[in-house]
Amino acid sequence: MLFTRVGSATRDCFKRVWNRRVRSTSRISFVLRLLAIQPALLWPQSVYRPDIPKTWDESALANWATPVAGWNVRPTHISAKEYYSLGVENLRTYPVYFPGKEPDGYWETLQHIGPKPLIEPETLKTEADWIEAGRRVFDEADMIHERVFDPKLIDSARRSETFRESGTEPLPDGTLYFLRWVPTNRGVALSLGNCSICHLQFLKDGTRVPGAPSFPSAIRDPRRRNPLVPAIHNASGVFSGDMPFEMAPGDPLGG
Repeated sequence: MLFTRVGSATRDCFKRVWNRRVRSTSRISFVLRLLAIQPALLWPQSVYRPDIPKTWDESALANWATPVAGWNVRPTHISAKEYYSLGVENLRTYPVYFPGKEPDGYWETLQHIGPKPLIEPETLKTEADWIEAGRRVFDEADMIHERVFDPKLIDSARRSETFRESGTEPLPDGTLYFLRWVPTNRGVALSLGNCSICHLQFLKDGTRVPGAPSFPSAIRDPRRRNPLVPAIHNASGVFSGDMPFEMAPGDPLGG
């Protein structure tokens, strides 16, 4: 009887020790998994800070412009203080599709989506975030001074007859070269791309080449020409900065 009691007590003691070890091991395993999976909960992560060069430098601009002939006076610029006090325009834009290529409900969505920020710098935490934001600015930024709300022009951008005579064709994704829709507080404006209108070339097979000049391919390939571009220039009262002449038929200056 005594041996039975001693054996029972030993087993109970062993179970208690074993259970404590199991619980302790479980706790250690849980902590290790937490460290491996969620380190950000325990240690603050560094935020990427891009080195953004100063855009408006008065000393660098002092001798930038050639003096005006006959006056020997250089054109002046606004001060850096005035430049950096200007309001920032930060509206997202959307592609204009070739008539018949719009996704279902696309135009209706644009009517109700309202103005959205093009980028939100306060949300950019990593270098990859900043690179993606730069890509979006390159692709989506528009010519603010060339936004038009003319119902006739907007309707023209959505009618196939507008592009039939010029032979304009859609890009591989169904969109039109140069044009952007801009939802604003006044409604949806028709506008022109900014960076991409001059520095995005499409090869004959539709391959995008960001950074390459766009005008040589646009001039040589009638499928890329857009008859609404000069119409938007006229409607907005902005003089086009396009090349005024060509060296030879189909061979633009510098091409």
